[in-house]
Amino acid sequence: MASAPVYGAGEAIQTYTRPGAGLRDALHRDNQRVTIWYPAADDVIETPRIIGPVDQPFFLSGQAADGAAFAARDKRPLIVMSHGFGGSARQMAWLGTALARSGYIVAAVDHPGNNGNDDRTPLGALLYWERADDLRHAINGILADPNWGPRIDPARIGAIGYSMGGASVLIELGARPDLSALTRYCARSLRDLLCAPTITDGDYGTVNRRQVLQESEAVRRSVATQADDRDDPRIDAAVLIAPALGALLANDSLRRVTEPVLILQGSADDTTPADENADRFAERLPTARTVRLEGVDHNAFLGLCGSAARERYATLCAEDGNRTDTHLDAIAAVTAFFDEALAAP
Repeated sequence: MASAPVYGAGEAIQTYTRPGAGLRDALHRDNQRVTIWYPAADDVIETPRIIGPVDQPFFLSGQAADGAAFAARDKRPLIVMSHGFGGSARQMAWLGTALARSGYIVAAVDHPGNNGNDDRTPLGALLYWERADDLRHAINGILADPNWGPRIDPARIGAIGYSMGGASVLIELGARPDLSALTRYCARSLRDLLCAPTITDGDYGTVNRRQVLQESEAVRRSVATQADDRDDPRIDAAVLIAPALGALLANDSLRRVTEPVLILQGSADDTTPADENADRFAERLPTARTVRLEGVDHNAFLGLCGSAARERYATLCAEDGNRTDTHLDAIAAVTAFFDEALAAP
């Protein structure tokens, strides 16, 4: 059973150095933004975490107190978190703030060039392996931070990834892309982002995928590393929520992953269907277990839709009726999992 919340949730936003992030970032900044949720006093005044204009928010995602005093007295476990394609750290605040109330420090990355707060870029979309390195640098940054590092137990670090973020976490656990499998998959289907000859986004229009991946020596150097081993031994347990990229990552490299893995998957997910993704991962991960949420679609793991989102992002809110229940079920499963997997010695 998950431990009962004993804290309030505080929020702080830090910027840490991320060498090479400028390759993907629209402003060529070699850093990344990390949102930190943490245990605060239980009587702090929390306010909704809003995505979009304050007077007409698109999404509401949890509640926290900005800059509240840190309340836990002992060193706490760290959870690093990866959002979905084009999403944001704030979209996962419903889960991050809940974990903070149970005593965890959560560091959620806004992936450079592929998040909903900054202008997106073609390289932010295509250099998927760089997202795994974002997580490594986020851990480096927060552990080295004189304010946060002393509050963290470096022997208890977990990871959470949603959708494309689930693939990022898998790569950080040691999964290695099988490029020949992707070639075979793309010969059958062009619907996947990594297969289509062109990609389109409102921030940059339509671009040719192959040309983008050849546009500079720096890009070619990154591409040459895409199948490298990125295993980060500091991560002791992981949660994958509706994970993506099964065609690329569901291979025998997963059999080397020894850390416990929890997979949350909605039965009504047509975006990252279980038979192409979660189930294939679970078959190969030696310590994985899957929690199947009946009737839950892919977007149920986003924040709660506001009226503005229902108008502008109708497809993300089409199955919004059970979103609160989905959040509660996911929070209970994830908290119980980490309470066991990252228990103090």
